[in-house]
Amino acid sequence: MKSKMGLSSVSRLAATLLFLPVGILHASTIYTFSGTGTAFVTPNGTVPAEPLSFQLTAATFINPPLDGPFSSDVEFTCSQLDSSTNCGLDIFFSNQSGSPSGYSADLQFDAADDTAYIFYFPTGAFAAPGVYAADNGGPKFNLGTLTVTETPEPNTLLLALTGVAGMLVLAGIRAKSFKGITH
Repeated sequence: MKSKMGLSSVSRLAATLLFLPVGILHASTIYTFSGTGTAFVTPNGTVPAEPLSFQLTAATFINPPLDGPFSSDVEFTCSQLDSSTNCGLDIFFSNQSGSPSGYSADLQFDAADDTAYIFYFPTGAFAAPGVYAADNGGPKFNLGTLTVTETPEPNTLLLALTGVAGMLVLAGIRAKSFKGITH
């Protein structure tokens, strides 16, 4: 049975489902970090404050298990980063409950001066988009900012645009059908 618009209910439903995007997926997660390793004194002298930064594109969110063994930390060598400043060997992402309260997302930056600087970010910072500040609860804490963003995959954008175009075509068919209806 045809509706007044010229398309059967089943045809309209099929056209709508055909042109709707199946969902928004993401192709990658981008981690952008900028911070300063705090200066400190050693028996051999003072290690000056050091500016540190990196950008990393990962296939998905980095979310190591809470209090997992060292082997469960997620490690990236400096050569795996998109870009970096003063990266000496690698960086580690871990989740540790022994960190300052509410700051279990730990980022260890092994710098070019052979110092491992640890930045304490809010719990969940590695697994959700946002801008996060490292805890600065004391004079020995390192200051830094981590920005986590998702980028949609190009095919998803194409699928979404196809869905919009399909809905516009369907609206055009419906508009033509209304012109032929007389009361």
